[in-house]
Amino acid sequence: IESYLQKRATDISQKTKEVISRGTINNELVILKMIFERLVDGGNLKTSPAQKVAQLKENDKQFHVITSDEEIFYLMSAPQPLQDIFILMIECGFRPKELFALSKKQINLEKEYVQVVNGKTESSNRKVYLTSKAKKIISERLSRFKENLLFPNKEIDGNPPVSAAYVNNQHLAVMKPSTMDFRMYDARHTCATRLLESGCDLLTLAYILGHNDLSTLKRYAHPSETRKQEAVKKMELARMSVAKM
Repeated sequence: IESYLQKRATDISQKTKEVISRGTINNELVILKMIFERLVDGGNLKTSPAQKVAQLKENDKQFHVITSDEEIFYLMSAPQPLQDIFILMIECGFRPKELFALSKKQINLEKEYVQVVNGKTESSNRKVYLTSKAKKIISERLSRFKENLLFPNKEIDGNPPVSAAYVNNQHLAVMKPSTMDFRMYDARHTCATRLLESGCDLLTLAYILGHNDLSTLKRYAHPSETRKQEAVKKMELARMSVAKM
């Protein structure tokens, strides 16, 4: 059952196309416990295998900032289309579902942006500007696929969009034999963190990620331990400079 909970924590909701929340998983665990308890009461089981399984802590840190080494190892192991989707997420902050149905009419390579349409909110519909690495991937896919979609199912031109389940299964296959432990969506969180650490202000970051509420960014951006240490040292140096005056 613990393995089931870990698997569910990486699953994509068919309704929202986002990673399933811990609250939803805990509700499922409650139902599982009720089912096993009835089986015990009916004499079908001696004990419930879910009896001692604890609920997931919903206030635990759920996001992971991907390190440079993890990124390199991941990309070495990732098949297509996962590899290109991951790069676009960590380079530009795309949501996965914004890429699954990405079409040629949304792309302006000359001005180096992708126009996101049909987003989850009004603020999600935005221009996402491309890094040189992201632009190269988009350009290659434009040349490779003659039909409208850049991420057709099974990488076959003319197929419908690749599904969230298909890409998530590729991600799990990469993670299973490794010592890494992060979700594909963490590529987007990592992009947010890297932008902040490079000096991007919160308002600009909100527009880049497609958020209309600055408080939402607290869930996505996580300063690294090195960055925190540097901030404390910077404060100390400033205080010492004032003391010397």
